[in-house]
Amino acid sequence: MLGLRDRLLTWENPFLPAAVAVSAGLAAAALYVAFLRAVLSTVALDWTEIALAAAAGGLGYLAARVGARGQGRWSST
Repeated sequence: MLGLRDRLLTWENPFLPAAVAVSAGLAAAALYVAFLRAVLSTVALDWTEIALAAAAGGLGYLAARVGARGQGRWSST
């Protein structure tokens, strides 16, 4: 699978975790900072919607890992 690393949290690209964190922070700001909500016409999510989004993201991550493992990328040999 393109884009998946063999091991999580490696130092091959040390800026990647920071970029992901900043991206998540900006997305949260777009939903929960009043000024940005008005400018971007967004609506804050309630806990149910947050849980559904997190579950969908987790399932997508799991599917990508299982798919990559099924293609022999992480073989035990």
